[in-house]
Amino acid sequence: MIMRRLVSILIFFTTFSAINGQDVTVTASFDSSKIFIGDQIFYTVTIDQPSDLVLDFIKLKDTLCKNIEILSGPVIDTSTISPGRLKLISKYLITSFDSGYYLVLPAKAEIKNENGIKRFYSDYSLLEVMRVKITPPDTAVKI
Repeated sequence: MIMRRLVSILIFFTTFSAINGQDVTVTASFDSSKIFIGDQIFYTVTIDQPSDLVLDFIKLKDTLCKNIEILSGPVIDTSTISPGRLKLISKYLITSFDSGYYLVLPAKAEIKNENGIKRFYSDYSLLEVMRVKITPPDTAVKI
């Protein structure tokens, strides 16, 4: 009886650590939360994953969302952060020519196998694109 309980506990912790070892974290962010029209900044997607896991990462093309254009990228950098863990960093150079607040949908990575598809998502990203103020401080002064 005690032996069965010990075996059950051992199996539980072994299973839990195996599941925990498959943790995947996807994050996405801009270099800055505010830019002026025409400024260029990087949009970075980072994936922290086990090194033995093969993920499909959806590469972005042309635009992140309406009015945010991708100028170049992705430039992908891979590094080992600890034994058995990898970090993939994808950078896109972006710009916008329309002012406003833009909410970019989460970036995603997925695993496809015989059991189906498992997806991992980042959070939403927010970017404010501002106009440059070109009016003189005193409107009585002629331009």
